[in-house]
Amino acid sequence: MPVLIDDKLYILLNSQQWKNLSKDLGEENNKNKRTECAERLSRSMEKWLWDGIKIDLNKEEIIRKFYKLNPFSPDKYIDKSLESQFENPQKFYEKFKQFKEELENLADIEEEFNYHFLYFLAPLKWFEEFPNLPPVLDPFIPTYTVFDHIASASALLNILDINGDKLNFKGSVAILEFPSIQEFILLSRKTRDLWASSWISSVLLWKSIETFVENYGPDIVIRPELSLNHFFISWLYNKVKNPNKRELIKRYASLYAGLDNYPRIAMMSERVILLLPEEDSQSISRRLIENFNMAWKSVANEVLKEFHLEKDLTPSIDDYIKGAVNNPPIKPVIKIFSVNEIFKEFSERLGLNEVSCSEDLPIELSLFFEFILENSLNYRKAKYSYGYLIKENIEAITKDSNYELCTVCGLLPSIFYYYIESGDEKITIDNKDGGSFEDRLCPYCAIKRGLRGEVVDEVVRKINLAILNDESKFIIPSTSALSLANFAYHFWLKIAEKDKTEADKIKKYENNLESFLLNSPLGNQSEEYIKVYYENNERARELLSKYQNDKEIKALMMKYGNTYYAIIKADGDNMGRGFWKGNLYIGKNDNSTISKYIESFADSIMKINKGNGVLGEGTIEKLKSNSKSVQDKLIKIREKLSDRNTNGIKTSTKDGNEENFNRIPVTIAYAYSLSRSLTAQAIIDNYLVRKNHAVPIYLGGDDMLLLSPLKFADNEVPLKVSLETRESYWSYSDDSEKRDGFKIFKGIVQDSLRPYGRSYSIYISHYHDPLPLSMSIASSLLEKKDEVEGKDTLFISSGRGIYGVDYSIIKYSESDVLHQKILELILEIKKLIEEKKLSRSLIYDIDSILEYRQEGKIYENLVYKIIKRNSTDEKCASNLIEKLEGIIGKEVCNDIESSESKICEDKESFINIIKAVYYLGE
Repeated sequence: MPVLIDDKLYILLNSQQWKNLSKDLGEENNKNKRTECAERLSRSMEKWLWDGIKIDLNKEEIIRKFYKLNPFSPDKYIDKSLESQFENPQKFYEKFKQFKEELENLADIEEEFNYHFLYFLAPLKWFEEFPNLPPVLDPFIPTYTVFDHIASASALLNILDINGDKLNFKGSVAILEFPSIQEFILLSRKTRDLWASSWISSVLLWKSIETFVENYGPDIVIRPELSLNHFFISWLYNKVKNPNKRELIKRYASLYAGLDNYPRIAMMSERVILLLPEEDSQSISRRLIENFNMAWKSVANEVLKEFHLEKDLTPSIDDYIKGAVNNPPIKPVIKIFSVNEIFKEFSERLGLNEVSCSEDLPIELSLFFEFILENSLNYRKAKYSYGYLIKENIEAITKDSNYELCTVCGLLPSIFYYYIESGDEKITIDNKDGGSFEDRLCPYCAIKRGLRGEVVDEVVRKINLAILNDESKFIIPSTSALSLANFAYHFWLKIAEKDKTEADKIKKYENNLESFLLNSPLGNQSEEYIKVYYENNERARELLSKYQNDKEIKALMMKYGNTYYAIIKADGDNMGRGFWKGNLYIGKNDNSTISKYIESFADSIMKINKGNGVLGEGTIEKLKSNSKSVQDKLIKIREKLSDRNTNGIKTSTKDGNEENFNRIPVTIAYAYSLSRSLTAQAIIDNYLVRKNHAVPIYLGGDDMLLLSPLKFADNEVPLKVSLETRESYWSYSDDSEKRDGFKIFKGIVQDSLRPYGRSYSIYISHYHDPLPLSMSIASSLLEKKDEVEGKDTLFISSGRGIYGVDYSIIKYSESDVLHQKILELILEIKKLIEEKKLSRSLIYDIDSILEYRQEGKIYENLVYKIIKRNSTDEKCASNLIEKLEGIIGKEVCNDIESSESKICEDKESFINIIKAVYYLGE
């Protein structure tokens, strides 16, 4: 619909949003009633706060300072004066004018995808020209940027229906969900099966919505937000034909999104939410399913080209393969809802009469978007098994009693055999058993297994997602390669001592673990080298004989080798019932109310503008006095919409949870800012994960799945990855300016998800342990976070275990303050043990007094005595004891049978430090 795209492009380039960033504060000059109404309706709750308040504004001072409040924690803000960036405000105006002209010139080039291109480019170009300066809408609504409002207004254009100046709604909310995605990913015997499963799920979800994004623009996707999403950027690069624009996409993709080739990391959440201008639910549903199926078929056909299939296949096997190619392994969940029908119910419950776009919009409309979400996401999900769509083909195969199950999924009949020659990259998948094989595979698992190397390159070209034409090798390290990563590093260093070219190669590849392992002398022979760890067998001797001093190499293996690696999982706390419901935590077991939110909002504005002459006298006081009125109005509106008797602020819902009618409204601007924050977090996570030499499998902003060695180049990996990514969840900066509540990355300022933390699990697994089992344990550990008050927790465990201890549990934050002392102590004790300054017996000696329940000072002295006994020198012991003071605890525990029995938090913290050292130890 060109008119719709044209209107969105107009909003992006010419709306009132930009006028507040210049001296031109004249009247609005909207293109038409639809764009005007969309812009006004996209305003956040905060805009309604000013209704009825006369604002005294000094226009000369309005742009002297850039400041932004975090919409999820308005007490956190970032402010910058123009004088700190420019000689004077006039310099900013001149540069801003140039910025706008450049955007308009880029849009003037005849190109079908101007809006899509500028949706991606405009925010990045802004922060390139004005680093660390977030462009807020105006000084009275500093919670959202211009880009949040532009995206929100553009999305609303999809569903607005204006008759004269009367507001109505049309279009649909479409939900596309990949059901039981965790189970689908767990059907993986090798690490690259794991990667392929995760990657395929994102490919299928992206390709399902791709044509809708093409027709209407990226703003139709509420979740996940697409501005920095690797799949959207790669698609855009392939769609745009102008070579200059393509070069801009490539440059900005690399600089700001960390994308240099094609989307290798799964970044599409399991659920996609769309706002579409179409109303034919059957047509929408049909096209989503067709796109989903066609994407799978494209991937499957490309992979199967590499297989060596016998020509004389039996009819049932031939049908089995064709069925698997034509039908994906899972059936997606698709739900379509009419926005007009939802608005009718909304209006009827509230007794809302016709709304005129030319008049002030009623405060009731601030709750319409959250009403859309609540009505759209309240559906039952049918669960279908792996291969459900080809059940007839499976039945035909299983009629013959001579079939065997796939050794990867363990669910479907196997018809393929997977071969790999040791020490060689040659891999064969065919349907003929020629002797020794590693796996028997069903068609679905064979296709996942076949996604490797050049095959992936061909697949991304086939589905038009390659951002570069150059082929590049790409591997997911095996469990044995991850275990030997630190050895691989020192092994290469040893070779480089006599060969400078090898030293240069180390420098070239050491910043990327996958590239390092792929190009190191270890190559893909990690499983063979790891045998040196166990015995000096013939294969081990053969490998070592390539080097002059095989004893030295073996000694290197014994010093730096390992047979364990780590699975790291993370999940943002309270995403569903917290952020997406507007329930925002403010500390001390208290959630923010609307009035508390407004007061915090007002206090921050007052602190920032104190004495600068922007706000008139009494403006903040008026705002605060208006907060109770706004709160009462919104509570009454929610009571009517809930159709339940509240008897106060909270009421029980169908699932037994309490619904808070005093929560923050989830406006469309709020939703876009939340979704955009998750996308920015995924980009930062990708940078931090790779910097610390872990391998990302999935990055969703709130949740992530990683594989890592225990060490690389003698640096600890699992704990550092989890610590740095957790810290960035609340605050991150790649320069010296770090601000609580914000992420600052390459000059981009983005809100962090400050109210709640993110929980992690680190599971240390043996390289020979079944991957699905290890993944399942890592997942079950993370699920334990719901048993922890306040969540924001790190769980650490290992397959080795010690009697009576299942896992270590470490709190990342207490009382809204992120602390690192405990995590730093874990690393320090671990290092002291490795350096032989502490005996490893310390762990077992501490374990021996685990159940001690007497007067705290005695327990404390016992611990100090154990430390001294296991230390090689007095200084080491004294330093450690000094750092442990206050952590062991003054009080231990009362008798366990006592009615007053309680857990002593300090003692528990100390015990968990020791457990963590044990689990993370080699």
